[in-house]
Amino acid sequence: MNVHAIFPFDVKPQHEPDENEFGETPLPYAPVVEVEGGAGVVPQQYLEVRRSLSNVEAILSKITTPEGFLLFAAKENDLLYLVTGIIGHENYGKKKETAKLVYGRRWLIEPSAPTSEVVQTAILAIKKAREHELRERFVYYSEVTLTEVPKVGRATPFNCHLDLPLMVAECEGIIASPDDDWNIDDVLSRVRIDNMIATLEATAAITGGRALYDINIKSDGIKSTSFNDLDGARLTFLCQKGTRAEFLHEFFCALLKHSDESVDESTRFEGFARFSRSLCPEKIGNFSRRTRNITPDNDLFDDYFEDMSYRVDAAKAPPLNSGALGVKQRFTLDAARLSTAGLAGYLPKGYRGE
Repeated sequence: MNVHAIFPFDVKPQHEPDENEFGETPLPYAPVVEVEGGAGVVPQQYLEVRRSLSNVEAILSKITTPEGFLLFAAKENDLLYLVTGIIGHENYGKKKETAKLVYGRRWLIEPSAPTSEVVQTAILAIKKAREHELRERFVYYSEVTLTEVPKVGRATPFNCHLDLPLMVAECEGIIASPDDDWNIDDVLSRVRIDNMIATLEATAAITGGRALYDINIKSDGIKSTSFNDLDGARLTFLCQKGTRAEFLHEFFCALLKHSDESVDESTRFEGFARFSRSLCPEKIGNFSRRTRNITPDNDLFDDYFEDMSYRVDAAKAPPLNSGALGVKQRFTLDAARLSTAGLAGYLPKGYRGE
């Protein structure tokens, strides 16, 4: 029997600390750091975590989300997950004025995930749900009419619902060709971003054929349903090749960068925006050193911490797959093991008898 499967300690602290509302309990003899105000707390890496639906709900209830976004916690069999709800309007069809609730993908919450990881998973879920919406609301018209809003050849080239196997079959027909003869104003006149228009404010040529573009986004009179933060935004981005295709790709990347930064500022845990640009990286580094590089006061703590670390890390190892995927996995692992005189870590179950 593996020694880690047995709790090997006879000595227990006299006082067993209580579990907090987020399902976390300090390990016995865990080191304590002093925070602002003089209180002593145990950092999260020394907390034993027992995730449940109720304490995931407690964490998500402390998160402020962007307008139109909801967070849901759920459990299916033994798996905990969170999912985003997005309140918006239909992008296709005739019922575009009716509000519609749609859901993003499910994001697994591991049983040992500390509160910080749950919060960061929620932030990532919101970013990806918003990206999905942005990809569907970047509309490009193949032809421009004389009316203010183009009507012909409407398509969403960056959306996630295209038939990928079919695209592979027709890949030669959709590869970009060099096109030096294109007009940026013409391209921008064909674009709508959730009922907003894009106009060129400035451009600057850089050596090597590169160019900087400064684009203004503004409403064309119809209020955006999901991306009000883009209304009035100025996006500056660099193009390396100067082709129409590259310009459209970089333009969308600039929109996505703006969206992600907006989520970073507006998504807060108990009022705190973890990835806000207002935070000082140097001061965060000082905080990290002060709260992570800690010497325990009691030698018994090392045994408790080692036991917890083993159980958490070993539980994450998946089984080796079968079929073609398993062959690829085994080939890569074998190569790594041979090239580095061994391979540490928790290897997949079923690999080399593990």
